[in-house]
Amino acid sequence: MNLLPLTSILLFCVILNYAIRKSNIRDRDDSLRSSGKNRHKTDTPEKTLSDIHFISFPENLLTEITTENPKIIDNLTTLRRLAKAQVINMGGLSNDEIRDTYGDQNFERLSMADQRYMNLCRVLQTLSEECFKSGLPDEAEKFLKFAIDTDTDFLPVWQTLGEYYLDTGKKDSLRSLHDKALSLPEERFDKIRDLVENLYNLCGLFE
Repeated sequence: MNLLPLTSILLFCVILNYAIRKSNIRDRDDSLRSSGKNRHKTDTPEKTLSDIHFISFPENLLTEITTENPKIIDNLTTLRRLAKAQVINMGGLSNDEIRDTYGDQNFERLSMADQRYMNLCRVLQTLSEECFKSGLPDEAEKFLKFAIDTDTDFLPVWQTLGEYYLDTGKKDSLRSLHDKALSLPEERFDKIRDLVENLYNLCGLFE
């Protein structure tokens, strides 16, 4: 079951939709602010970031991969660059919600870190696809598992890893992936839970 081309298209569509949604939210906030309808003030006090945890990159994720595949090499370089910056998954928070929770002074910092997260998901998915193509399934799995550990809501990441476990008969791994999906209660994970449960059923784990 080789659906990598389809997965690539799905990834592009998901990222494009995510970027458009972020842009629309930002435009809406700017419009409301300029018309005086936005309830946020420019002097919103800076709030604590004590509950903020920027993503940590394990060393084994950044190690050299023996390959001549230029896409792997280029994306691994990008991954290392991201590891030196602040990256965070702000979930489905809008601009207003980020300002409400963390204040205007922290907005730019958190917004940029969230944009880097979108880039991180793209890089991890590309690395996994190219590693599969290059006969490096263990490396591919490593990148996908890291993406899921960050609670990504990028469906192609979950789909690629789930289908890999299904194709290779890794029932225990697919069961763990299923449990992880069920632990994410937010509405934005509904499609992910449905996808993983379908794969779970195909593997015969309910028999």
